[in-house]
Amino acid sequence: MNTAAVWLPPPGGFECNDPSFSNLRIVSASHLSDSLKNFIFRQLPHLLSLPRKKVEWHYNPLCGHCPYNPSCRSRAVREGTLGSIPNLSLDDAKSLKSLLEISRGNGNQPRSHELTEIEELHKLLQDQGSVATLQKAMPSTMKKAKRILGIPTKNAERTHRSAVVEAVITQSIKVKKKTRCLNILGLTKHHF
Repeated sequence: MNTAAVWLPPPGGFECNDPSFSNLRIVSASHLSDSLKNFIFRQLPHLLSLPRKKVEWHYNPLCGHCPYNPSCRSRAVREGTLGSIPNLSLDDAKSLKSLLEISRGNGNQPRSHELTEIEELHKLLQDQGSVATLQKAMPSTMKKAKRILGIPTKNAERTHRSAVVEAVITQSIKVKKKTRCLNILGLTKHHF
């Protein structure tokens, strides 16, 4: 069988009408790209078979209108995942996860479950030797991580303190020194 069904919303959308099998439209699976086929026929069935706690996820700005938003936000903060960093996109989270994996030795060492992702990131940034090694080996990755974490690229003191990470750890607002603007929750207000 080389067909799939697409559930199209009825006129007025699902807000006005309950879903119905009459809204299913049969399409040829040959029209699906290979990546979509892989998702529909391999990844999605695997995800649906896992218990909710085992599904890998990232709390991010796209979660705003999801009914699970409050529980996922609480879980991200409680578990210290990268999703506890406000407005961290999926791509930026992948970059930071890659940085953490590389810092562990190219992914050869498993993540220490004694530390949360946020604590591990904070610890990495405090280790000047590791940061210097990563900066030499992967300058573009470190530059992106510094941008994501609000670390100045030209830092005279050569410290790698991240106001973003410290704010998540302390659950309080942090302001970077010597900045001309204040960025809180994605809103920028210039000093006059």
